[in-house]
Amino acid sequence: MGGVHRQQSAVKQIDAQQDEAELILASLQNTFVFTMELLSRGSDNDILLMKDRLTSQIQYVEARRPLAKPDNIHVGELHIPSFIAPDATEDSISNLFCTPPTHCDTTIVNAPSEESSSNLDVFESMFNDSPFKQQVVHNYLSQALCITQFDCETKKDRHQTWPSAVTVTPRNDIVVVDEKNEVVKMFSEQGRFKKGFGAQLGKVVGVAMNLMGDIAVTSKDTVNIYNVNGKFKDSYRIYMAEKLAGICFGCNGEVILADNSIQVVSIIHGGQEDLRYTNGDLKTIIGDFQEPKYVAVTSTGDVVISDTKKHSVTHHNNFGVLQFTYRPDWEDFHFPRGICVDKHDNVFVADTGNMRVCMFDQHGMFVNNVLYPVMCPEKPTALCIDNSGNLVVTFMYGEVGIYMY
Repeated sequence: MGGVHRQQSAVKQIDAQQDEAELILASLQNTFVFTMELLSRGSDNDILLMKDRLTSQIQYVEARRPLAKPDNIHVGELHIPSFIAPDATEDSISNLFCTPPTHCDTTIVNAPSEESSSNLDVFESMFNDSPFKQQVVHNYLSQALCITQFDCETKKDRHQTWPSAVTVTPRNDIVVVDEKNEVVKMFSEQGRFKKGFGAQLGKVVGVAMNLMGDIAVTSKDTVNIYNVNGKFKDSYRIYMAEKLAGICFGCNGEVILADNSIQVVSIIHGGQEDLRYTNGDLKTIIGDFQEPKYVAVTSTGDVVISDTKKHSVTHHNNFGVLQFTYRPDWEDFHFPRGICVDKHDNVFVADTGNMRVCMFDQHGMFVNNVLYPVMCPEKPTALCIDNSGNLVVTFMYGEVGIYMY
């Protein structure tokens, strides 16, 4: 019996290792395709950023090697780009990136030899010698590339999952507000459910990371603060608030809150420490909305607001003055929801009714649709940018996707 048990345990371990290998290889394949296009269109900064992402992925793969069998491992019918083989030479890797790949071989992954070149050294030289150093503008893919996708439904859910907001912690955990099940869910960046919290709040709507690295959750007329592990820390009742929705934090400590009931967006200039005592003196009120539900802030402190019922997305300075209105290319917004801003102050809008995600530059000019209807498993609802600069998108009924753009 002991021998049978050990054999079953070994089989389960091998299956788990193969599942992990499949995830890693799928991610690397997507990265390879993305990098091919980046090297043909990317700017200096884009290429260097991609180099950092590839380096992190290779380090992760190399760190996982001790889990594999020490001898040759045949991974069946998995299609592995030959550039990731540990014994690949610099010439073979460079050739792959200079000419379009014509096929992907099924490969036996061998244990690395001391004589083989380091993958990190190869990528270091490849990016340092890139011929695309003269470009100074950022170029983006014509459509986003999915890195990871998972379902945020859990066994404890009583209703259909409805993700209304999303943010990412400093350690890259993905935090999703499930409005229908009245709970906040935390997942690893690979999509593994870690814990749920905030169920005692009742209806939860918005979520964001504050400047201290804590998780802020809006519910009714309060802002509730949790640490990065989902443990409750404090609660602030907002003066005159009735039905809080979106929340975000400016780089100077401003707190931006959308209130659906009284149809305004408040900019609290005193910061989080003054939330409990705010009586209106520290607020800038932005009005003329019908349902302001999502807010985002740029690096300069400007505020972006989506109004679902007015089918509009507007850009205001930090005094609340309207600067301009965002307009997509071929069709007006239809029930826009989630919005977010990346480090270049590009603005992303979940155009829920049109089942797409639109990208605008810092001046409000339309760049492209990073997600089209055919790419979306359902209607997009909420957005954020993760710590690697990828776009995180939640979809109606529970799907979550992470995309390079």
